[in-house]
Amino acid sequence: MLESVLEFMTSIDPKTLAEMTSVDERMKELAEYCTRVSEEYAKVKAKDGTIDEVHLLDFCGDLREKTYEILRIIAVDANGMYLGHHDFTDFHPLSAMARTFAIVRFAVKKDAMGIYLVHNHPAGVAEFAPSDIELTEKIAEAARYAGVAMIDHLILAGDEHVSYEAMKNREEETSDAQEQQQV
Repeated sequence: MLESVLEFMTSIDPKTLAEMTSVDERMKELAEYCTRVSEEYAKVKAKDGTIDEVHLLDFCGDLREKTYEILRIIAVDANGMYLGHHDFTDFHPLSAMARTFAIVRFAVKKDAMGIYLVHNHPAGVAEFAPSDIELTEKIAEAARYAGVAMIDHLILAGDEHVSYEAMKNREEETSDAQEQQQV
């Protein structure tokens, strides 16, 4: 359904709409909005319409060039379909609680079942700092209470990236291997 609406709305040329005098201003705004949404959706989705890590990295590639930290939230439905995104630039550990509330509120407003967090490290180090881990865990917990899953958190730095979920899995594998060696 969403794809057919987006396909229809993107087939309408916003310039042509702007020239039409009989079209209500709100309809023009809606067409322009749907065009932007469909362009964003096309950047993020895989062939089946869901989001995968490759498309997510491509969609968030602009963050690599920023000289200040940006936290981008990507909301998805239960099937992994893109619902929207929002960038937070006031990304500082002291404002973590305010950001956590705003992130969960954004996800709930989008009726999301899951969110991806992506942020950049302008200094070029693709690692989770202790404050990044703390923020990730707070957001995951708050989102969980709202019925929203935090799917992953990616950090982009230069040409490199690191995944929170992959980092956790490596730590668990290392811990399991150490336990097996002790037995």
